[in-house]
Amino acid sequence: MALMAVSFDDWTNIDHAAAILHEAKGTNVVKAYGVHPWWSHMHGTHGAPDLAAMLSVSLRKGSHQEDLDALKGRLFATLPPVIPRSVWISELQRRLETNKGAIVGETGIDRAAQVVVDVPVDLLDHLLIKVNDAHQWELFHAHWELATNYARPISIHCVRGYGQLERLFRAAGSQTTAGEEEKEEEEEEKGSRSSSSSSIHLPYPPSIMLHSYGGSPEMIDSFLRLPGGIGDVIYFSFNDTVKNNRAKQILRIQRVPDARVLSESDVTNAAELDSCLSASVDLIAQAKGWTYNQALEILQANYDSFYRQD
Repeated sequence: MALMAVSFDDWTNIDHAAAILHEAKGTNVVKAYGVHPWWSHMHGTHGAPDLAAMLSVSLRKGSHQEDLDALKGRLFATLPPVIPRSVWISELQRRLETNKGAIVGETGIDRAAQVVVDVPVDLLDHLLIKVNDAHQWELFHAHWELATNYARPISIHCVRGYGQLERLFRAAGSQTTAGEEEKEEEEEEKGSRSSSSSSIHLPYPPSIMLHSYGGSPEMIDSFLRLPGGIGDVIYFSFNDTVKNNRAKQILRIQRVPDARVLSESDVTNAAELDSCLSASVDLIAQAKGWTYNQALEILQANYDSFYRQD
């Protein structure tokens, strides 16, 4: 089992939950530390160290323009202080260094989400609050670099940003291709050729999960064809919690190679965990034409592969 954190303040909760699960059930828990896009406004970056720089705030229909400044003032006074980049990134590095089995996540980009965490209801009635794309991408890139440098799997949340993700992945894979060609040229000049490229440090994480994948079925093919080996380490995870357009969800699952599909619960309530995981296995089994037990066996093997469980 893997537990995904959503914010700096959640990282300790992950540790506690993992300890409880291990003690109560003997469960081996993979810990994931990261900042989910929905909590990105609580974490500073170089480009957006404060709320004013990272948030886009506008009035909802029916609200009065003259009230905007006052409402924004209340909003900024109500939200918790932004955690400086130096604080959260150094703690994330520390946790990756001291937890060798930990991965990076959740992280990513959500261009549709509105900020609701810690916002009073009466302000939400008047204000449309979104996190700027630039801030989300800078935050995500910091996670991507850590996952790459520490060679850890990464779990990515993405809404309305799959094209940009594909371009990022393509650029990373192209670096690998260029690096391999340069290495081969150097070895040929020395009169020898290595039998393996494993000594090359990959410019991307060792495995990449597109959590609760919601892109088009056709986009799956684009991800899988990416150069430099990156297409070979991309996995697609699905759950039965998101109920919209089930027919398209089935098509997405069918498009994913058997060895790259993962199941997830996508819930925060521990009481719902078992039932939601079971429902996701049912969904994947239905889409793939597997029995429930076949799905369990294949999904366990994929889990071990993605999380690098030896």
